[in-house]
Amino acid sequence: MNSRLMHHLQRFTTIPKADQLLIRQAFTPIMYKAGHILSKAGEKATVLYFINKGLLEITLPRAGQRDAIYYFMREHQFMGFLYSYYDDVPALQGLKAIVDTELLSIAIADLHTLYISFPYLKDAINKMTHVTMADMINCKNAYLGLTAIQKYQLLLELQPEVAMAAALGDIASYLDITPQSLSRIRRQLSR
Repeated sequence: MNSRLMHHLQRFTTIPKADQLLIRQAFTPIMYKAGHILSKAGEKATVLYFINKGLLEITLPRAGQRDAIYYFMREHQFMGFLYSYYDDVPALQGLKAIVDTELLSIAIADLHTLYISFPYLKDAINKMTHVTMADMINCKNAYLGLTAIQKYQLLLELQPEVAMAAALGDIASYLDITPQSLSRIRRQLSR
């Protein structure tokens, strides 16, 4: 499971063989079933995850309603609300597995210990998380100003794994359309 982590980290830096084992050992493999809530809005973040397999959704609480879906995190990305840890504030978002998901987790305090032992690792993880953030922003911006059908067609193009795995209500929330509209769009496109 940790070999994927090494593969993706080495896109950003060279990791000596001797260091790879120690870095791998610092991450704990963990599996969550679909629907498992990893963290709730209002909790302080203490863990960084690497998504080995599966999908996570970032949720936003809405008073008196079901949580809104802000974004879907896919395989081979790091996920954690680092601003929560660094600023010592509760996270504004929650995190939930939408399919059976395999993660590698590391406590933020343990990550800092790794950074001391392997200074190049901090730069590699920062670069990886910056690429993920840029992808998220570009993806979210791509949906702006589109009609409901255009949003769904773009989802099929940019995030097909989400279209196949996420619940209709979650996709509708993410695209900011009603579940009824999304259901109609799906029927229309399947003809």
